[in-house]
Amino acid sequence: MNCVLLTGAGFTKPFGGYLASEMWAAILNQPDVQSSPGLLEGMRNFLNYEEFYGIIQERGTEQEKKDLNAAIRNAFKEMDDNIRTNKPARAKPCCTFITRIVQDQPPSFIFTL
Repeated sequence: MNCVLLTGAGFTKPFGGYLASEMWAAILNQPDVQSSPGLLEGMRNFLNYEEFYGIIQERGTEQEKKDLNAAIRNAFKEMDDNIRTNKPARAKPCCTFITRIVQDQPPSFIFTL
């Protein structure tokens, strides 16, 4: 039997994850965005990075698409690295619980908004 853990927005915050506004800032600060005047201006005009991503996919240049994809991927990688390496002591019970789910019911999936 597959096991799925569905969590709400903000679940990963105590473990080093980003809230939506923090993800926007993490993407904005990526070198791929900082070196692209069009992306930099667009990110400043659209505080919802998901909406901005859709606009770039529809109307952006190939280079803007490539750069924004790289920036988003790198921001999520940074967040993933934070979550994997910066576990506060209060996170231990939750990590133990999740580990049990993954080990006891393979394949298992964790999805957070």
